[in-house]
Amino acid sequence: MNVALSLALRAGLLVYCLIVPGWAILRACGFSSGSRIDRLLACLAAGGFYELDGHDPAAGRGLRPSDRGRAPAPSPRVPRVDCAAGRNDEAIAAADGLLRTRPWDHAAVHLKIEALAGRAPLQALDVYESWLATTRVEDLFVIAPVARGTLESIAAGQDRRLQWEALQRLARDGDTPAVARLQALSNGAGQNATDDVQLAIAGDAAAARRLLQPSASAQVRPQALAKALPAAGMTAVPTLRAMLKDPAAPVRMEAAMSLAKLGAVDAIPDLEPLLADPEMRSVAAVALTRLGDTTAETVVKEMLQSPVADVRLLGAQAYEGKGSGPWVQALMPALQDPNGLTRVRAAELLAPVEPDAALPVLLEASSDSNPVVRADVMRVVERTGILASPGQVSGATTPRDGDGPRGLAALRRLLRDADPAVRLSAAGAILNLTRGPTPAGR
Repeated sequence: MNVALSLALRAGLLVYCLIVPGWAILRACGFSSGSRIDRLLACLAAGGFYELDGHDPAAGRGLRPSDRGRAPAPSPRVPRVDCAAGRNDEAIAAADGLLRTRPWDHAAVHLKIEALAGRAPLQALDVYESWLATTRVEDLFVIAPVARGTLESIAAGQDRRLQWEALQRLARDGDTPAVARLQALSNGAGQNATDDVQLAIAGDAAAARRLLQPSASAQVRPQALAKALPAAGMTAVPTLRAMLKDPAAPVRMEAAMSLAKLGAVDAIPDLEPLLADPEMRSVAAVALTRLGDTTAETVVKEMLQSPVADVRLLGAQAYEGKGSGPWVQALMPALQDPNGLTRVRAAELLAPVEPDAALPVLLEASSDSNPVVRADVMRVVERTGILASPGQVSGATTPRDGDGPRGLAALRRLLRDADPAVRLSAAGAILNLTRGPTPAGR
C-alpha cells in the first residue's frame, strides 16, 4: 500500500512538472533529495550551473505563447563552475524533457545552454536562436554562457595574444580559474620577447615591464616595442622619451603617441622640438595637444580642415576622450568614406560623442567581406561600449526591427565568424552588456 501510494505521488509530481513554470518545474522533478535530478539541482544551487547573483529565482519563469513579444524579468547570471562528470548530460536531458512540451520555457533553455556552452558554444547558440524564434524575446543573460564558452574555446587555442585576451575577459567576468591561467600564461611568456610583445599589446602589464629589460628589448623591433610599452605604465616613460630620438620616423611617431596615451606631461619638452621636423610635425602636434599643450593646437586645427580623411582622423585623435567639439563636425564626413577602415576609424572616435551616427556604420561594417574590417569593428564595439545604453542592459528586451538590444543580433551572428579575433570581441561585447553601461574605452 505504501509503495503504491508512493508511486502515485511521484506520478502526480511528474504531471505537475509539465504545468509549473521555470525553477519550480526543475525542483519539482527532483522527487526526493536522493534522486539524480535533485542531486543535479543541488549542484546547480551550489554554483555548478545556476548561482544567483542578485536576481530573483522567480525571474526564470517560462514564457507562455501569450507572453511572446513581452520582455520577461532578467534571468540569473550563470557563472561557469565545473560540476561532477556527467552532470552536463543530465542537465541537457532534463531541459530537453521540458522543452518538448514547453518550447518557450525560460529556465529550461537557460539550463540547456549553460550545460552545452562550455563544450559546444555553437550548439548552445543554435538552442538560443531556436528559443528566440519561439519567444521573440532576446535575453542577454541567457546568451551570456555562449559568449563565455566562445572565450573558453579561444583560450584553449595556440595564439598567445588571443589566449590572453580571452582569459582576460573571462577573468573580468568573475571566472576565478581564468585568473590563475592568465597569470600562468603571462609568466610562461617570459622566455620569449616576441610573445611578450603580443601580450603587452593586449594589455599585459607584466609582459610590458619585462620588455623594459635591455636583453628583451634588443630582441624586438623598435616600433613594435614602442607600441607595446604603454601597458607597463609610467615606468615606460624614460624608454619612450629616448625613442623619440630614434633615426626611424615610424619609431618616433609610435613613441610620441604612446607618451600621449600615458599622459606623460614630462615628455612635453622632448616633443616640442619635433614640431620642426616635417616627418613628425603632425604626430607631435597631436601628442602635445592630448597632453594639454596648446602651443601645437593650431597645427591640429589645420589638420582637421584637410581634404584627406586620414589627416582629419589623425587630428581628431588629439581630442580623444575630451568630449565634443569642432573636431566632431570635421570628422562626420569620414563616416561616409569609400574606405571601410576609414569609416570604422571615424566611428571609433565618434562613438562616445555621436553614438547614433557611429553605430549604423559599425553594424553595416560588421558584415564586411574582409575579416580585418570585421575584427576591427568588433574591437571598436567592445572597447567603446557603444551598444550599452540605459534601459537596454538589465535583462530581456523585445527586439526592435529584429536587431534586439542595440545590435545583439549582429553580435550573435559574429559569434559564428570564422575569424577568432572577431568571435573574441563579439563575446566580450555581450559580456560587457550583461554588466551594464561602462565608460567608453574601458
